[in-house]
Amino acid sequence: MARSFNYTKRKTIDKTSARIAISSMGGHHGFSVVFALDEYGFDDSAKVYVECYRKNQLLRFDFGTVGAIAVPADVSLDAFGDDTMGLRFRVKVVAANVDKTILGMSKSFRAENDEGGAADCILPLMRLPKENENVWEIVYTDDGPNLAINATLEKQVVQMDYFLALVFPAVIREILTYAFIENNGDELGEWTEDWKRFALALGAEEFPKLSGGDDRDDDKDALRKWIDSAVHAFVHGKGLAEIANQWKDDAE
Repeated sequence: MARSFNYTKRKTIDKTSARIAISSMGGHHGFSVVFALDEYGFDDSAKVYVECYRKNQLLRFDFGTVGAIAVPADVSLDAFGDDTMGLRFRVKVVAANVDKTILGMSKSFRAENDEGGAADCILPLMRLPKENENVWEIVYTDDGPNLAINATLEKQVVQMDYFLALVFPAVIREILTYAFIENNGDELGEWTEDWKRFALALGAEEFPKLSGGDDRDDDKDALRKWIDSAVHAFVHGKGLAEIANQWKDDAE
């Protein structure tokens, strides 16, 4: 259902109202969109744009008007390089007036068939620059953390049990520490709530009640204990110690 902000009356377009799929052929990448904008009551003359971006690079595509959607001749994503990992999309509906008032806009979302994982997964994949030789890093954006992997690393490696066992406990600890100890989660955006729910679903202890005042050190101690419980729950729940030992046995 369409929602509005209290002051601007700008409507929030749900991601299900613009279903985007990425297509690849012969080393070239593009995308397609199926729009469902009728429920929002936009004027037929309002312009429809799809924006695709990754980090500081952005492409904007003109899809005609609400009343006459027109697929642009060029929907190429090749400007983003060899793969489409980490690409995010946003839909805007803009009035045909002089001020180009934004009537509706979606939150950032991923294509439904994104090769980095399921649409809007909690930890999308992206590539590190070729000159960065680290195996993995966490890259933070306004939309949340991304697991950035080495440019030469096959993405299937991330799905292997040994990568899960040896890397993901550190990933979870780093992200939760960044969100709740190094920063104020409430100021970082909605993604911190997603990670809190994720940790609780793993079996972490109840999130601590924070004083938010002079007892900041006590708050940090409580948060570290909570993060420890989340990592422990992940390791125990996935049987990661056993997985790591199996990998050692196989290597021998």
